[in-house]
Amino acid sequence: MLIPLDRSRPLADQIYRYLREMILAGRLAPGARLDSSRSLAAELGVARNTVVRAYDRLHEEGYVEGRGASGTRVQPGIPRGLAPSGRGLAGVNPDRPVSVRLPDPAPHGARLLQYSDALPPFARRPRSHIRYDFEYNASVSDARSRREWYRFLRRAAVRYETVPATYALDRPPFGEVEESIARYLHRMRGVRCEPEQVVLVSTYMQAFQMVLRVLVEPGERVLLEDPHSYGLRNAIRLHGCDPVPVPTDSDGLMITQVAEQDEHARLLATNPSFLMPSGQHMPLARRLRLLERARERGYWVLEFDHNNEYRYEGTPVESLQGLDDDGLVLHVGTFSRLFSPDPAIAYLVVPPHLKDIFRAEDVTMGNYCAPLETDVLAQFLDSGEMESFLRRLNRRLAAKREAAREALLAFRDLPLALSPSNAGLHVHFRMRGWSPERVEALANAIWERGISIFPDQPYTLLTRPSAGLLLGIATLEVDTIREGIAVLGEVIGAFIEDEGA
Repeated sequence: MLIPLDRSRPLADQIYRYLREMILAGRLAPGARLDSSRSLAAELGVARNTVVRAYDRLHEEGYVEGRGASGTRVQPGIPRGLAPSGRGLAGVNPDRPVSVRLPDPAPHGARLLQYSDALPPFARRPRSHIRYDFEYNASVSDARSRREWYRFLRRAAVRYETVPATYALDRPPFGEVEESIARYLHRMRGVRCEPEQVVLVSTYMQAFQMVLRVLVEPGERVLLEDPHSYGLRNAIRLHGCDPVPVPTDSDGLMITQVAEQDEHARLLATNPSFLMPSGQHMPLARRLRLLERARERGYWVLEFDHNNEYRYEGTPVESLQGLDDDGLVLHVGTFSRLFSPDPAIAYLVVPPHLKDIFRAEDVTMGNYCAPLETDVLAQFLDSGEMESFLRRLNRRLAAKREAAREALLAFRDLPLALSPSNAGLHVHFRMRGWSPERVEALANAIWERGISIFPDQPYTLLTRPSAGLLLGIATLEVDTIREGIAVLGEVIGAFIEDEGA
């Protein structure tokens, strides 16, 4: 039997794989006798033990059987015509008969193809040609914060050298990092919780999915403020619910509109401390009315506390969860953009009466954050380094935001309307009276000139009188921001002129 062998790879493995494929393809029929190990070894010029190891493996996996003096034969029990053949690397027979009908994925599988991405289309574009990258979804760490993070990391790594190895899921229901996060959220966001109410996850998308799985049946009504987080909307759709958009004004969710649509609602999702994409926040009176409405109607409130650490003036707005006396609010946040590389740590704060349910969900789904990094995060929070970092960061962001606003306001002849944002990692402006389609065409023209800019259309389901654009400011220096916006103004002017030509 001629078996091609490559002397650079294990010979027994090559012999096993060749004979296995011959059997599966039917070229060695059930019951066929293989050459003796001695004669095949002589023919191939290898040691007999090499062939014996290959035969032993075939025997263990049920491809062949040994019959003493009658030698080694192909297992008779392999049905003719049913064994896979001609398989490619993907493990699929390209010559499979057309008549074979494969089972369809479940509806969730079909939804995955539509709604599985947490980022809108423009954020997924390649940037190799971009000169001015106004990325709004980036890490904001600085040299000092990274240095301190790695100092704590080295200290934690030394400590783990003497810790006995344990199974990752054999961890207590909460520990040092949950205690640190609870203290930090109370100091910085006014969140009221005990450590056992903090559930660690890798990403905020995992937190969304947990909330939906535990509290919402597919098909139930989920209210979603509009505009909103693109990832949150997709999580709702992936769960099998159609999000019901509720309009906002400059103060956030319009309570009268909520009241018109919240009959039979199961959940309302909002980011009251950072309205997307303007960066404004919901005033206290409206927050209290929203909680009153949820209490009257009996639905949960999911508070996505996104971008609220980044504030140009004043202090962060108190969380909605901190005002909730009834246990209706679930609070979601993340540390993912505060460091580079991303430590992949996010959190969900649940009401006390739900903590056991969410702990069970956490264990059942196998959610996991690396203990080494969670230990480092606990040290970073408790040492005061986080507050120090945020003070430095917000001073830098304030200067960048002011430079961006001044540069945009200089275009007095262009139909730009700046949002009065006081927080976040981007500047938002509307093109007065422009449709989403027209703004997207403008964004394409801007990208062609080497400037990354992002339409705000993906963040809304409702029709608005004016669509707009987002400019991220976190990763660029002040001079680069001014220079890039100067080019941006030229592109917008030329676009308008071309339209009128």
